[in-house]
Amino acid sequence: GRTVMYIGWSMVFVFLLGLLLNGRRTSPSQTFAFEKTYQAAQYRAKRENRPLLLEFYAHWCSPCRELEKNVLSLSAVIQESAHFICYRVNSDVEATLVSKYKVMEIPTILITDSDGNEIQRIKGILAPKDLIEIFRVQEKVDLNFWSTLVNKLCPLCR
Repeated sequence: GRTVMYIGWSMVFVFLLGLLLNGRRTSPSQTFAFEKTYQAAQYRAKRENRPLLLEFYAHWCSPCRELEKNVLSLSAVIQESAHFICYRVNSDVEATLVSKYKVMEIPTILITDSDGNEIQRIKGILAPKDLIEIFRVQEKVDLNFWSTLVNKLCPLCR
């Protein structure tokens, strides 16, 4: 009787400990800070004058899962992504965004200015060091450069 009860409580303890440790592995500091909606991401990007990073994916897409597991979950990549306002676009659900940005394959990562104008397109899976380099270059880009240039050259375009 007591041995069976001891084993039962031990199994419950191990199960709860496993849940606790698994929760730590997926803490917010170890993942991209994805906004809940595209509208929220765009609003925040405009308010903070920061670029948008849009990750187009689908649940059934094995290269998307590979990108998530082997690249986007790495702490160095996550750290470099902090400059961006990030949003995951489920390609099966958000056809409007897929169409707007003419995404023909997934995974695709788009970097846009705060108005949603495309700056850079990354198709497929990149090595973490290459993605980090792209993030670092984009961090140095002045988001206002192009809009300021257009406004100066074409006052009627406003």
